[in-house]
Amino acid sequence: MTHAIEWIDRGREAQCASDPAFPDGKDVDVSNGAVQTCKIALPYPAPRCGLWAVACDVCGLRVALTAAGRPDDGRSVRLPCGLKLGATGQFPQGKLGEGDEGELRLAVGRSDGGDVIIDFGKEVAWIGLPPAQAVSFAEAILKRARSQ
Repeated sequence: MTHAIEWIDRGREAQCASDPAFPDGKDVDVSNGAVQTCKIALPYPAPRCGLWAVACDVCGLRVALTAAGRPDDGRSVRLPCGLKLGATGQFPQGKLGEGDEGELRLAVGRSDGGDVIIDFGKEVAWIGLPPAQAVSFAEAILKRARSQ
C-alpha cells in the first residue's frame, strides 16, 4: 500500500516536558479494532510542534497526528482500511453457478490475541476463486498466521 505523509509545521517548539514512559516514541493505533489495517512508519522525531497528515492512496483514508518534536511523539500509526467490505455488485469473471452473488471484498487480519480473522463483510455460503487468486488468498492467510 502507498501512503503520502506530509509535515505541517506550526512553527513553535514544545512548551512542556515529554512523557518519560515513551523515550523512544509511541506506536499510535487508531484502527479501532479493524481487521484490515496498515501500519505506517512516521518520520521520527518530528522537527517541532505540528502534525503529520497521512493519506492512503488505495482507500482514500486521511488522518492527522499531532507532534511536538519530543521523544514521546508518534513513530508509527496503525490505520483502519477505508475500503468497504462485502458484496461489490460486480461479476468480473461471470457467474460461477446458480448461487453466485458476485464479487466479494474481504479482509484477512489478526486479533489482538493473535488469531487469524477473515472478514467477509456479510454472510457467505461459499466462495469461488480462480487458481491464482486462491493462491494469493492462501498466502494472505499464511502471512497473517506467521506474523508476530
